[in-house]
Amino acid sequence: MFYDERLLEFIEKINGIALRKAELSGDKVDVYSRIFQSLTQIEDPEDITALEVLGELGG
Repeated sequence: MFYDERLLEFIEKINGIALRKAELSGDKVDVYSRIFQSLTQIEDPEDITALEVLGELGG
């Protein structure tokens, strides 16, 4: 599933959010590591639950 075109489009969409979250946390390696590890669990990138790879949506 990792090379699924829809998943790659999803990654492009969340890229800015992920970068901002990484900068605010001060630990870019940890934030991106958690995101990359979670990508394999996404069943449907168009489902709102896919945003769980970012952690808590509020912060």
